Amino acid sequence: MVTLCGTCVIAADVTFKISGKNPAQMLRFGIPPDAPYHLQQFQDAHNSLAEARTHLLAHGLDYEFQTAEEVIKLLQPVMAHLARARTTLIVPKKRSFEELKSAAHRRHFVPPLPADLSASFYIQAHKMIFALYQVLPGAQKFDCFQAEVSIPWLTETLVLMTVALQTCQQLLDKMSIFTQNLDLSPKPFD
Repeated sequence: MVTLCGTCVIAADVTFKISGKNPAQMLRFGIPPDAPYHLQQFQDAHNSLAEARTHLLAHGLDYEFQTAEEVIKLLQPVMAHLARARTTLIVPKKRSFEELKSAAHRRHFVPPLPADLSASFYIQAHKMIFALYQVLPGAQKFDCFQAEVSIPWLTETLVLMTVALQTCQQLLDKMSIFTQNLDLSPKPFD
């Protein structure tokens, strides 16, 4: 069971069977409410969306654009921030071997994980994934065991980001066409 609130896993109760050990070992640990597990992907996506909003509101709500170039100049960074926010949620950042083994990464779990184990939560598209890593003795390798759960509101969020990007792209395309055809005055027929 996992409880997600905002950008954090605020509680978790995890039971996992590790079959690689002889005999198979049942492992149970949790995340207490007073030591939440922060999902940095949500914060990074939020920061990118906030930057996009800042660019959109930079001129004020009543500003009237005078040229297509002004609109294009506004849309390009907005689209970059929207794309970054969307990518942050779809493609999780890979963690290094050292990062997975670090005490700072493992401190959220109670009781503490054995020295050869580490765990993490991350977002990949519309799912939250729990991964348990077992460090293999004498090697710079680890086995990974995963469980996942779908987050319905995340699906809707990704769809809305995609629609926002498509809408910006359509407007950008129209502005580009407009700048190519500057002479829009009627021409006499010959």
